[in-house]
Amino acid sequence: LQGTNASKNGWYDLAIDAADATGFTVSATAAAGGNQFTDTDCRTYRITDRGVRTAQNAGGSDNSAECWR
Repeated sequence: LQGTNASKNGWYDLAIDAADATGFTVSATAAAGGNQFTDTDCRTYRITDRGVRTAQNAGGSDNSAECWR
């Protein structure tokens, strides 16, 4: 990421979790104190270059089916 690592409204912290010549994974995690932080069911979203989407709740457990519906 170049410049800021926050979403437009500052609700999510954005990151490149992995990147190489074969692909990448990016994530958006609800920023502490931001509007989305109270959504404990869908705290972190990830997507890969192949379109694989996952999401975790505040405890780190998978909640992809609920968050990406």
